[in-house]
Amino acid sequence: MKKEKVRAAETGDERSKTAKVYHALRRRIRDLDLAPGAQLRKNELALEFGVSRAPISEALAKLAEEGLVDIYRQSGSFVAPIRDQDIRESMIIRTALEVETVRRATTLLTDSDLDKLQHNLDEQTKALKAGNLPKLDELDAEFHTIIVSVLDCPRLQNELESCRARLDRQRFRSLREKLRPNETLDEHRRIYDALRTRDAEYSAAAMRAHLNYVNIAIERWLDEA
Repeated sequence: MKKEKVRAAETGDERSKTAKVYHALRRRIRDLDLAPGAQLRKNELALEFGVSRAPISEALAKLAEEGLVDIYRQSGSFVAPIRDQDIRESMIIRTALEVETVRRATTLLTDSDLDKLQHNLDEQTKALKAGNLPKLDELDAEFHTIIVSVLDCPRLQNELESCRARLDRQRFRSLREKLRPNETLDEHRRIYDALRTRDAEYSAAAMRAHLNYVNIAIERWLDEA
């Protein structure tokens, strides 16, 4: 029994380390601090994060599943290039899933869920006023996650997270457009207002409009890249 507890604790510790490495690397890839094509050396990363190679390997494997890292058996791991087709496919999938998600979530939202969304919008406003785009991007993802979590569908949440990961670099770059941060917040407020009405089709329309604007911003970025 004691050995099982120790083993469980060790497993939990490894998962925590993997999550730490995964989120840090994903953030750097999003911010283009790790440029497309950059090599990710396991020994160097293990030294930097103060972990063994196992959490590094697991984090890289997860990033590879999300299309952010390419792993080659002979030559190692590299930040994946920005692939236009992957981006466009991910936007189609994300739009289909999120529009249906918000439609179903509208009638299930509790007052507590709405409070969480309002708090998130308040934090988005603060981040926008401070010009903190990385924080605004994190709150953007959290806003959508709050809505998805209402349905309690882990597979759906994982699929949407995978789609968002493939869009990270383009979404974050589009936030640097002069008006896009303000527009994003306004679109989120419209989604929140629609959710408060408990009208499922109104909420779905608000989400579809938001994702359409996201798609337009990403397409503009692709055309300029």
